[in-house]
Amino acid sequence: MLAYIGKQLIALYWKNVPEEKRKVCLHKVSCSRIVYQRLDDCGFWAGIKTYLRRRKTCAPGYTLAENGGTVVLVTKSGLSLSEDEINPVIIRDFKNSNTNKQK
Repeated sequence: MLAYIGKQLIALYWKNVPEEKRKVCLHKVSCSRIVYQRLDDCGFWAGIKTYLRRRKTCAPGYTLAENGGTVVLVTKSGLSLSEDEINPVIIRDFKNSNTNKQK
């Protein structure tokens, strides 16, 4: 029942907040999508645990670096994300800003 309510709240968020107005998630799979999936697959407590873990890592204060041609993101809490885990928008913007700096 609680998982159902959580999923309905996320669906309401998706319906009422246009994508262009949402914060860009650091992760390739957005926080709301992964929490929705966890609620659906594993239940309420797994969904809450995933939400809290994502909330802790998906915050300002991260750093980006290029290492051997791939981008690495280190969150404020110290979690390291590889390029295949990072939102492509963040990677694109990072690479574009580095290209512009080199010109």
